[in-house]
Amino acid sequence: MATNPATVDDLNANALRTLTAQEQTVGTRKLRKAWGIILQFVPSISSRLDEPRPEDLPEEEQSPAEILRDLVIDTQCDMVLRFLNNPDGLLEEKGDDYEYRRDSATSTGAVYITEGEIALLGAGDSVSETAFSIKPDYAGPTITEPEFRDVQTFDPGSGW
Repeated sequence: MATNPATVDDLNANALRTLTAQEQTVGTRKLRKAWGIILQFVPSISSRLDEPRPEDLPEEEQSPAEILRDLVIDTQCDMVLRFLNNPDGLLEEKGDDYEYRRDSATSTGAVYITEGEIALLGAGDSVSETAFSIKPDYAGPTITEPEFRDVQTFDPGSGW
């Protein structure tokens, strides 16, 4: 079973600014939380990260598991940086002649995974792609050709 692949160094590499010591400490804990959230939504991710490298793959190419590992690390960092950039969950600030409004998608003040990230990490995995889908066993109505009566046999006095 794969362990949390992201480290605070990965978090620093993904940040657009230098993280403070406190942010790095909190970030380390939130990376563990982000890993747990990913495991909840994409349960097969751990086994997919543990897949062995194909022997016939050239050394300069990444294996599917290595590519997935990079995606997981970036996703974890994105999840934590959303929190670190707005830990209080502020939506807007106003001052005398100053007003600032955040995108409501990033103003929750929580570590969360987006539907797009779930789809990205679960792509190509039949377990994750159907884990939260209910597929009805209903084909829908059958469409038949309408029945037309011959105009020559129509008698207005007799009805149809």
